[in-house]
This record gives sequence, C-alpha cells and structure tokens, in this order.
Amino acid sequence: MPKFFDPLNYPKATVAAVTILGSRLTFAGGTGGGTSGTAIISINGIANLVVATGVTNYDTSMVNWIAANLDFYYTKGFILTKGASAQVIVTPRYGWDTVNIITITTVGTQLTGTLIGVLEPDLAKAKTWHVTFGQNIVILRPKNMVNGDNIRLELNATGAFTTTWPTDSTAYYFPGGTEYVQTSTTLGTVTGTVNSDAFVREDRMTLTGSTGTANITAGGLTKLATFAAAGTTDLTQTAADFVTSWAAAYLAIGITVTATTGVLTFKVTSSDPKTAANFYAIPTIANVTTDLLGTIVSVPRGRVIMNAAAPNVIQ
Repeated sequence: MPKFFDPLNYPKATVAAVTILGSRLTFAGGTGGGTSGTAIISINGIANLVVATGVTNYDTSMVNWIAANLDFYYTKGFILTKGASAQVIVTPRYGWDTVNIITITTVGTQLTGTLIGVLEPDLAKAKTWHVTFGQNIVILRPKNMVNGDNIRLELNATGAFTTTWPTDSTAYYFPGGTEYVQTSTTLGTVTGTVNSDAFVREDRMTLTGSTGTANITAGGLTKLATFAAAGTTDLTQTAADFVTSWAAAYLAIGITVTATTGVLTFKVTSSDPKTAANFYAIPTIANVTTDLLGTIVSVPRGRVIMNAAAPNVIQ
C-alpha cells in the first residue's frame, strides 16, 4: 500500500463491471392510446400487486399503476416515482449498486412498454466501469465525486443500444458541446476528470399551480411570485414575470435568476466557486394565496470534464 494511500479516492475495487437493464418504464403499444389492455409488471422478478390497466391515456394509466403499487414495492425495497409522460422511475431503497441492476419486465398484449436503463457510477467504489448494455441507457452524474477523480467508461452496446447524458451539462461537460455518441455494437471508451471548481451550484425551481401568489426566498431575499395575468394562463409567463420584476434585486446580492418554460434557475454570479456565495441555502417557495407553488432540485457544483473521444475507439 502506498505511503499516502487514499481509501476514498483510490479504493481497492478500482474496476466495476455491470450490465445495465431497464429501470425506467414508459407505457406504449396497444390500441386506443392506452385506453385498453392490461399488463403485468415485474421489478427484479417481483410481480406487481395490481396489474396495469389502460384508461384514458398512457399517462393516466401509469399514474394509476404507480398509486396502486407504491406501498407494495416500498416494502420490497423499491421506490416508484413519476418521471416523464407515462413513465415510472424505479430506484432502490438500499444499496449503491442496485441502481445499476434494476430490471423491469412487462407481460401484456395491448398495453406494453418501452424501457431505458440507468448507469450511476459510484466513484467511491470504482474509477473504471465496464458497462454492458441491456437497454438504451442514461448515464447519471457520478456519486461521491472528489476533485481530481478520473473516470473511465468502457461501453459495450450489444444490440446497438445508445447512450444519453443528463441535459443542461449537469454532470458531464464535453469539449465544444458535442456529446459522446455510442454508434454501434462495438466497444467504445470515454474518459473524464472531476473538476469541482468548473461550475457553481444551480438551484432549479419548477413552478406549479394555476393561480395565486407565492413567496420565493433565495440568499435571504424574499420576493413575491404572482401567477401570470388573465389571458396568459401559463407558468412560463409566471416565471418570466418573476425574473423581470426581481432579477436586479437578486443580482445585487450576488445571485442570478433566469426563467425557462416555468423553471426558475438560481446561481451565484461569482467566478470563484469557493466563495461563500456558493454555499447559500437552497431557495424555498411558500404559497401565499390559492395554489401557486413549486418543487426544487439542486444541482451540485462541479462537473466531469470529458476528454474528446471518437465513438467506438478503445483508448
């Protein structure tokens, strides 16, 4: 063992081999847009307590299935959450590695589904990941990132599966903005280095509701958000109005706030992410009247700075 051995940054298990199966299911297939048919859904071989039934549309069918099976799967060690339209996201209650080996299967004639797998590298467990695709996969932000960590992903896309990276550069930054694309069934390799100082933290607030007002607090400054005036009737305008009214006030305390399609994004303006401004409390929103509210997602600072790489080349 080296004299200055770092057990977190250089663990004994430096290589992990995983096969990524489907852990996100989106209803599809059948007839009637999800208004007919049933499907038995299993998670890691555990069949659902209540079968999925097509009603109204795919999204409603999935919402109903989640509600009927939420508690059942929680006792089995799985958490069901609503994802994109007609989609369920399955995550584990326990254990780091089960994120990477969850598999969903469906048995149905008219109501079926499409799958996507999820790779969540844990850099406290391994720096090099040998990944075999069992589905198209999305590669999430690594867990336990330490500044200077190197990550190496060897991607074996058997069956011509593809990769998707998190949007908005929340985890991986590719030179020139061109993401790595897995183009065939051969082995491809992509590498990167964790830079904790590359990007400051971002806090994203997705507005919800149909009318009313709410107090939004960021950096200790509270300002009122008001649902867009009659005739606009959408949260996109509500967010834009908030920025128009209060962006200058937040900028004065070192926080920028921008709006895109009903989402407010707060981040510090300092170019030095080590300043105290980077550690201000996550913004909050509190309803004042009617039902205007929101949900918060905080994106940690730092990114994996990826090396330029040609697809399907062993480096």
